[in-house]
Amino acid sequence: MIREEEIKQASEKYYNEVKYLSDLSAFPIAAFKAGAEWADKTMLDKVYDFIIANVYKYGKVKFVDNGATFDFRMNTFLNDLKQAMEE
Repeated sequence: MIREEEIKQASEKYYNEVKYLSDLSAFPIAAFKAGAEWADKTMLDKVYDFIIANVYKYGKVKFVDNGATFDFRMNTFLNDLKQAMEE
């Protein structure tokens, strides 16, 4: 599901939960807070899912002179993560 559709569904769900509020003056603040909290949670979930699904692609074990080293391509990983979060 694309982010636009996620936002639409979450906003409709929130609207159905609060549409009978008696104090409408509190609505804009409550709506902004709920939206920010929802965005934080869903973005963290996306980051977690990306890491679990992709982190193995960025590490490499190298064997040199009877020893082993582990190379992790941090910049590539972070750039790919950023790109995935923008989608």
